[in-house]
Amino acid sequence: LPVKTGAALGQVMDGTFAAEQYLDHLASTVGQLPRMRVLIDCANGAASATARKLFSRFALNADYINDTPNGVNINNHCGSTHIEMLAEKVREGGYALGLAFDGDADRCLAVDENGGLIDGDQIMAICAGEMPCCKVQRYLGSPLRRSASLITCRQRSLQVVFAAREISFSVGKAAL
Repeated sequence: LPVKTGAALGQVMDGTFAAEQYLDHLASTVGQLPRMRVLIDCANGAASATARKLFSRFALNADYINDTPNGVNINNHCGSTHIEMLAEKVREGGYALGLAFDGDADRCLAVDENGGLIDGDQIMAICAGEMPCCKVQRYLGSPLRRSASLITCRQRSLQVVFAAREISFSVGKAAL
């Protein structure tokens, strides 16, 4: 096998542009969001450096909490591992939605306007409903109120846990 040597091995690049490129990519995957007031819990972690830059790209009125990391306060009674603080602040502050990241910002949970938990399974169901391959029919109100959703996927099967029930979706038809 041929072995690369010298300049053909690779190159060193300044990585300061990488975060902006990634935020551009993330923003490009989201359509237009409705104007709403949201509260973002950065868990005194990685989201503290990026959340403002990401969410300012949308028509959101966003406020931020736990966004001042000091090296030891990451996830300290905040973020997605302690969502009860966000739930209370969303309820008391009249926010439409709250998002809580974990310390390294690779996961998030949400709460609705009443402080009710929107867990990862529900977030996946909501996101799946927005995928181009899916058609969504919502019953009993908005997905933020954890209403039942009927998702018909043309391109793939999808299985989610939603509202404490297992819902299986097959290509071409859905079964509750």
